[in-house]
Amino acid sequence: MLDEKLQKIKQIVEKELSCSAYGMDHVIRVYHICLEIAKYEKNVDFDVLKAIELLHDIARTKEYQDTTGSTDHAVLGAKMAEKMLSDPGYP
Repeated sequence: MLDEKLQKIKQIVEKELSCSAYGMDHVIRVYHICLEIAKYEKNVDFDVLKAIELLHDIARTKEYQDTTGSTDHAVLGAKMAEKMLSDPGYP
């Protein structure tokens, strides 16, 4: 179950990825894989991990729609994520 902050992020991601092969099925699958791997690591901030995982492909659709090839979903996604994470109050 996602808390209120993560639910807000998930709704934004669902909207952004609505036209992408990298849809919510992919995001949720990777989300669970991240949580499983994190169990074996030390000093994991699970709140941050969950949020960044949900946002990891946030700009994928924009990259696909850019016919110039100049959009890098990782770079644009980081900018989008920074803005989104400041709204729900992540440090």
